[in-house]
Amino acid sequence: MLMAKISGDTVVAYPYTRAMLAADYPRTSFPDTLDEGDLPLGVVRVVYASRPAEQAGVAVEEATPVRVAGEWWQSWSVRQETAGELAAAKAAALVEVDRQAEATRLLFITPGSAQALVYEAKRHEALSLAADQSPDPADYPLLSAEIGITAATLAEVGVAVLAMAGQWRAVAAVIERERLSAKAAIAAATTIAAVRAASTGIAWPQPS
Repeated sequence: MLMAKISGDTVVAYPYTRAMLAADYPRTSFPDTLDEGDLPLGVVRVVYASRPAEQAGVAVEEATPVRVAGEWWQSWSVRQETAGELAAAKAAALVEVDRQAEATRLLFITPGSAQALVYEAKRHEALSLAADQSPDPADYPLLSAEIGITAATLAEVGVAVLAMAGQWRAVAAVIERERLSAKAAIAAATTIAAVRAASTGIAWPQPS
């Protein structure tokens, strides 16, 4: 139940919580489920009022309850969004898009900057191996470490590493396109609703 504390026809505390009621009336025992008849003088029930429908460029905020025909009703104020609110929404959305992009990347690769260096070093070894007519396994320590795990031979490991690298580059390109497209849409948005739309429902790739 919504409650307000009043003095005459003036609201002095809203929202007025169960904890506030207990603090103001420590010697009174109130039932677990409050009814309007349980409220002491100066505390009133506030009737719920539907929140106005969302409109682009418009901010809806709860206002002080108003008295109508002897009852106190929840009320709402409607105003235009400010430039500061739009800028703050854009800044938060840009950070969120980058977070989503990184979370998507981590669905495909092991996290960590050191691990990324290992992946790149393995790719370079595999490229060199592909052009090497008489490879010495000692020259390819990272690929050699995968013999018997990723594939049976050094050459097969090199092929597998290049294949995985190609797949990752393709996925990374899709992620980057989605990330940059979303951020461009956020930058161009003129309302907070448009910012939310641009930063949600992005078609991030998923592992098959």
